[in-house]
Amino acid sequence: QSVGLAVGASDQNGARTPWSNYGDWVSLLAPGGWSSDVCPELGVFSAIPANQTMFWDNGSCINTTAGAGSTRWGYAQGTSFSSPEVAGAAALAWSVNPELKNFQVATIMKESAARPAGTGWTPDGGWGVLDAAAAVELASRYDSVAPEATLTVPGPVSADPELEVSWSGSDAGFAGNPASGISSYELFYGVDGGELKSWLSSNKPRKARFKGRIGSRYAFVLRITDVNGNVTELRPVRVSLRPTKTKIVLRSGPGSVRAGTTFHLIGQVKALTPGGESAFAAGARLNVLARRVGAVGSLLLARGKVDANGRFDLVVRAPAAGRYELVVELPETRRLLGAYSPELALTSG
Repeated sequence: QSVGLAVGASDQNGARTPWSNYGDWVSLLAPGGWSSDVCPELGVFSAIPANQTMFWDNGSCINTTAGAGSTRWGYAQGTSFSSPEVAGAAALAWSVNPELKNFQVATIMKESAARPAGTGWTPDGGWGVLDAAAAVELASRYDSVAPEATLTVPGPVSADPELEVSWSGSDAGFAGNPASGISSYELFYGVDGGELKSWLSSNKPRKARFKGRIGSRYAFVLRITDVNGNVTELRPVRVSLRPTKTKIVLRSGPGSVRAGTTFHLIGQVKALTPGGESAFAAGARLNVLARRVGAVGSLLLARGKVDANGRFDLVVRAPAAGRYELVVELPETRRLLGAYSPELALTSG
């Protein structure tokens, strides 16, 4: 992004004047001289000081004339005329589109400069000769509006370490004119309040999965840029990855059974933290415990697993004759907080 402009002088024919510098730094030319022999009679017509000065009245061939009263005018040459001409035209361009950034005004001055058809930048004349009218016209329809952006992250709390992150954007032009179009999406992330790091970039809306770690806090930032360099950066979207709280619900129980026979305990483990369902996909383990009424300690009657949806169907062998209280236990894991089902009365005879 070019902010400054290096301005050379052009003559009455639009060519670089012989005394104006040239090279790979030239941005554009603006009128500053008149092609002739040693003493040009014309150049840039300018108001000059009423009193005599060394520059205008040094006996050289500068063409001066007196106006009404004490006013004086003169023709002279120099890039000192060319540069303010570009500055003035830039101010006019900025006035018709106040939302323009400084580098966009510089771009407009170069893109609107007059040059032969089919040509581009040259070290002799830069992008061409200043065209103030064309600069103002281009500025009036130049997209200076920052695009709108959307970033979606599960949260603010999730128990699924694989976060689905999606992003999109839209672009609107200045004063109803066509937009320049979105050129890039950049995503950044930070962990536990640390410095933001680059994650990925894209040139279109999409979604991606971010692999986090349970117990950590993450911040995601989206930066979206359009073709004209207008940028929108969203405030961080934060999510904490935590083990899911769970609840065990029993759908059926035995009531009374014969000792030594088998029966089924059917139920479901419900995730109470958003995203916690994903923790069941690996097959969370369950224990069936029985405590004889009036006794101390528990018996392990069966083990099993939940399915990907948190459901279970456990086959349990009835203990020795007696009255028991049954519970289903979900041991705590890295991703699941432990839980117990409500107690279920069992009579084994």
